[in-house]
Amino acid sequence: MDRVSLLCAMDRYMLEEFSRRTTQGLKQHTLFRMMLGPLRSFLDINVNKEVEKDRQVILHAASLVQAEKFPTQQDIQHLLELARNIDRAFLQQALILPVELNIRYQEIEPVRQQRIQSLLHETHQLFRQWQDMTCLRNALAVMFDAPQFAKLLFDIMHLYSMETKILSHSVRLPGLIAFARESLAQTIYLVMESVARQLANELAGRLFRRSL
Repeated sequence: MDRVSLLCAMDRYMLEEFSRRTTQGLKQHTLFRMMLGPLRSFLDINVNKEVEKDRQVILHAASLVQAEKFPTQQDIQHLLELARNIDRAFLQQALILPVELNIRYQEIEPVRQQRIQSLLHETHQLFRQWQDMTCLRNALAVMFDAPQFAKLLFDIMHLYSMETKILSHSVRLPGLIAFARESLAQTIYLVMESVARQLANELAGRLFRRSL
């Protein structure tokens, strides 16, 4: 597997595991158990679009390193526009669910831009460091220690949680559960934050135990 494909696969694993554990955590809440089918479908579609957005960032970082360039604000804007295109496909998939979506870009994009910028910067640095090394773990160990890497992973998932919370405000829910939208959004956010911290520590520990 080439380096870009490896990073994309690792990112997919992290986000899919993040989503899976979030769904498991939400099962503890009665209201979520009542709507688990649509909720799981929503989270699955949502995580797939986020995986694709991250893949575009990783590909862009690799192309910048290959061209011996550094990320600029123009690169961020390009990736934000790609993210909007991915959202459009997401909205088409979401039509199968019993909800209505109207994405509030003025609220989402400051958080999204922060996440894209962080992932692009760190991935660009990693690809540069990795050029002279054969092992990903050794390249990471030059840049981070385990707590620093865990914080980076948590920060990326935290911004994902923030974006999901804002997206939840864009959902029009049917019937009697519509009144609880704010409570639902806050519960999803709190569960995601708890899962993100545990998962970030677990993944960092797994990588750094085998480094060097």
